[in-house]
Amino acid sequence: MSKLDVFSQRKEAFVKRLLEECEKGLVDFDIKDFLIEFNKLARDYFTTSSCSGRIILAETKRLALAKSSHEFRFIKKWHRPVTLGEIVHELEKAEYRNVWLLVRAPIIHFTARNVELAYNILKIAQQVGFKHSGIISIREDGETVVEVQADDRLDMPLIIDGERIVNEDKLRVIIDIANETLMIGKLRLVNLIGVLEKEVLGRDVEFRPIELSKVVPYREFDVNNINVEMLDAI
Repeated sequence: MSKLDVFSQRKEAFVKRLLEECEKGLVDFDIKDFLIEFNKLARDYFTTSSCSGRIILAETKRLALAKSSHEFRFIKKWHRPVTLGEIVHELEKAEYRNVWLLVRAPIIHFTARNVELAYNILKIAQQVGFKHSGIISIREDGETVVEVQADDRLDMPLIIDGERIVNEDKLRVIIDIANETLMIGKLRLVNLIGVLEKEVLGRDVEFRPIELSKVVPYREFDVNNINVEMLDAI
């Protein structure tokens, strides 16, 4: 069997799994359409796993060793900004000993037909700010996997040894920062998708990358701080 046949068969299997997971609602809503189109049109590439970025409440005593010690437990995950009320609601569901608020950046695994094509994806990813990207495996037949990941993340303890270490006012600020971190990662993902559509899929589209330094910070809507004049102008 030729290299071409092996690659094509593996791609067919992963694309089939992607479509099945889309039907089950297991693929992030804000990246689903891109993944389908990319896998359909990119002859020399396919994706194996992805996440568009998420906010996590997790229970673990020691975050650094959580996965290796099997002490990590998800409380709740969101792939969108969250509100103070949502976080407080989850924290009040049980008496937790140690809870962390985490933000994780977008991540996509691209499989390329060969190393040269993989490097092309890697170069594009790094140019748009996915600095934690790299080649993670090369098969004997040359098939290469690139992990594309940004460095937008947050690790913040909320409860330690059963005691909340931040009051509600400080928690509101922390949630704002978490939401900003999440959205910067998602905007970075928009830039990545725009460049991939032009340079890999060959689409003749006008795309102007978002200047992330000019993005207005996210702040939760506060009913106690309404600008009446602004509302009257709407």
